[in-house]
Amino acid sequence: MPKLPTPHYDKLFACMNNSSLLYFLVSEFPDITPVSITSTQIDYVLIVIKSRHITSNVRQEYRTPETRKLYRQEYGDFIDASKYYPDVFQRMINKTQTLIDDTAPGVEQVLKLGNF
Repeated sequence: MPKLPTPHYDKLFACMNNSSLLYFLVSEFPDITPVSITSTQIDYVLIVIKSRHITSNVRQEYRTPETRKLYRQEYGDFIDASKYYPDVFQRMINKTQTLIDDTAPGVEQVLKLGNF
C-alpha cells in the first residue's frame, strides 16, 4: 500500500571557522512566502526542490487507502518531477569551502593579497 506524503522538516546547518560563522537553512519545498532574513542570523536559505509542495486540498485526495491507490500514478509523477537540484547543494559547498579556505591564510597568501 502506498504511503501518504510524509511531512518534511527544514534543517539548519552552521559552518564555523576561527572568526566567522555561516548559517544555512535548508528546506525541501518553499511552503511559505519568502520573507527577509536580514534580522536573523541565517545567512542563506536554500530550497533544494524547486517546486511547490502538494497543497492541502490535493493531499486530501490521499486520505484513504482506496484514493491512494486511485491517485498513485499521479503522486508518483509528482515525486519523479520533484528532483533535488545539485546546484543548490553546490552553492552551500562553495560558501563553506570559502570559509574553510579563509581560516588560516598563509604568509605568502597574505603578502600576495595585501590583507587578511
